[in-house]
Order: sequence, then C-alpha cells, then structure tokens
Amino acid sequence: MSHRIEATVAGFTAAILTACAPAPAPMAGPTQAQIDSAAAATRTAIEAANNKWEAAVVARDSNAIAGFWTEDAVDMETDGDDIVGRSAIAANAAKDIRESKVDIVSIDFVTSALDVYGDRAYEVGTATTVTRPKGKPTAKTSTTSEKYITFWQRGSDGQWRVRRDFSAEVKSKTP
Repeated sequence: MSHRIEATVAGFTAAILTACAPAPAPMAGPTQAQIDSAAAATRTAIEAANNKWEAAVVARDSNAIAGFWTEDAVDMETDGDDIVGRSAIAANAAKDIRESKVDIVSIDFVTSALDVYGDRAYEVGTATTVTRPKGKPTAKTSTTSEKYITFWQRGSDGQWRVRRDFSAEVKSKTP
C-alpha cells in the first residue's frame, strides 16, 4: 500500500509542478511587416504577369496567353461552358483569334483588390479593352469593360499563374 501512496503523491507533485510551470513561449509567426512585404511582392508579381498577359493578347499569341494558366486551370465562360486545362485554353484562344472580327488595340487590367493566402491569391479587377474592325488600322475604335475575378496559384518555380478566372462585361448604363 505504501507504493500506492508514493505513486499518488508523485503523480500529484508532477501535476502541480506542470501546472505551475511557465507556459512555453508561443511559436513566432511572421511579423506584420513580413506579411505586408510578402503581399506587396505578390501584388508586384501579379501585376507584372498581367502586363505580359496584356501584351500577349494584343500580339494575338495564343501560346503565350495559355502560358499564364496552370495545367489544370479553368476559364469560366459566361455561357456556362468552362474551358478546362492549359491546352484547351490555348486552343480556344487560337480559335478566338482566328474568328475574331476585331483587332485588339489595347487591353488594360486594373487590380482593385488582391488577397494573398500563401501560394494562392484572389484578384478582383476591371479589364478595359480597345478594339477596331479587323484589318482596318484607321477605323474608329470601340471600348468595352469587364469585371473579373482571377484565382492565382504560385507554382513550384515561383511563378504566379491563373488557376481559375471569370469575367463579365460591364454594360453601359443609359440615362
């Protein structure tokens, strides 16, 4: 019976010492400055990718356009038919370029919000596209606007690529 009492006393002593011991120091996470710096670097990288994407669209380069997408990306279309995969996106871009009745003079992506979560980022913005009739460099231009949400993913190579994208034309409001 004395072994039982000794074991009980030892158990209580260990419990009391554990309860009274100072709490371990919390694991240090990133500082707010580090978080802000990483978000700013991501914004800069995504804006640079958008600038290259704009150039690829104006150049009518379907392979370069597709290069901004992950292998398993989804381009969500307003008609409900998603385009899935980089190769399908490249083929669709090539078809759109061939069948287009307009030349794209310029396109400008403007990011209005960007949320970064590690290797993923969610961008909301507006794209403004200036076009003119195909093959008529002196024709009057037309401007359209779209709102978009783009889900970006940073690859193992450090490059940000589009994982999922959806855009919808902004209709002009008439008085």
